Amino acid sequence: MTYKLRQIIVVLFHVLFFAIPLILFPKTSELFEFNKIVFLYLITTSVAACWIFISIIEKKVTINRSLLDWPIIIFLSTQLLSSLLSIETRTSIFGYYSR
Repeated sequence: MTYKLRQIIVVLFHVLFFAIPLILFPKTSELFEFNKIVFLYLITTSVAACWIFISIIEKKVTINRSLLDWPIIIFLSTQLLSSLLSIETRTSIFGYYSR
């Protein structure tokens, strides 16, 4: 079961990387289109759900360590701090605005 979930995660990452540039709606002219963001959120939620199911089945949380751990932690910390201190917090969190 965990093998199939791991395969699903790999497939979802491939779909994410290759499909986002192809998703567009011809009636919008925004740089970060809402439909791309929604697709990104859906795939991210699916990957997280598969990872959580794997952790529940194996009864342990597995996080692989790499050389990028600290740079990623620093980057995410700065993004969180930036979002919390933003003038428009809602826009910073949800990433969508209209003019």
